Amino acid sequence: MAEEWQWLESGPVFSAPGRRGGRVVRVPQRATLAPVGADWILTVAAFALSGAVLVVAAGLLIDSAFVAARPAGWWWLALAVPALLATVFFFSGTYVVSTERAMKPASVGLIVAAGLAGAAALGTGVLALVANVLAAGREHDDRAAEGLTIAAALAGVALVVLAFVSIRSVREARGEVHRILRLRASASRHPGMIMALPDPDAWNGGGDVPIRYTDDAGDHVITMRLTAYAHEIPVRGSRVLVLRGAGGDVHVELDPEHPVTYTPHSARYESDSSGGGS
Repeated sequence: MAEEWQWLESGPVFSAPGRRGGRVVRVPQRATLAPVGADWILTVAAFALSGAVLVVAAGLLIDSAFVAARPAGWWWLALAVPALLATVFFFSGTYVVSTERAMKPASVGLIVAAGLAGAAALGTGVLALVANVLAAGREHDDRAAEGLTIAAALAGVALVVLAFVSIRSVREARGEVHRILRLRASASRHPGMIMALPDPDAWNGGGDVPIRYTDDAGDHVITMRLTAYAHEIPVRGSRVLVLRGAGGDVHVELDPEHPVTYTPHSARYESDSSGGGS
């Protein structure tokens, strides 16, 4: 990871109309797309496994120290605390690596959710096994084991669904990133500018803006969706680059050679300032 993580640099992005929030990829200027590697898969697996250990330790701690009121039950803290620290560490790693490899918040969120579902499925599955062993015919413990078994099954179903959806989302996100990187490398570049601010009444973490640019055929106006925080909406006249590839493929981004100025009248857009989830 770079010394200064480039995704911490906030700023508006442009996409085709209709794409909103977390469905918009964010590709920093200096970014390259690393291949899907074993390190990514192992990081997510470690996140799920450490989370599962945390679930098991927390469950045994609650059962022995609180429900059964056994003083020795507090020793489960010796497992729960390191498991918590490991879960936080691998959660951060999953978020960072997934952002660098997918560059799309919706995909990152699905990967994290799949990791959590894996932790829940594994953790509650182990607790269900322990409860079945300890039940020994006691009705109360039988009910607890049955509940944990059902919870583990539901979490397992959620894991399968989320894994499938997240893989599909990552494939789509990486395809879009490849498209943008290809246009940056080979498309014709045309200077342009934002002709108007987005409509405040239609603002929802983003809004459509007209872009005017000039090429050999003359002046053109296209509509792009601007995704940004409310306080990071570029003023009218802000300079952009329009990248046009073969077949009319288009990508728009702020011109890095011209510092951007944000509108001082952002209060009109702040009813929804959840913003740049791209």
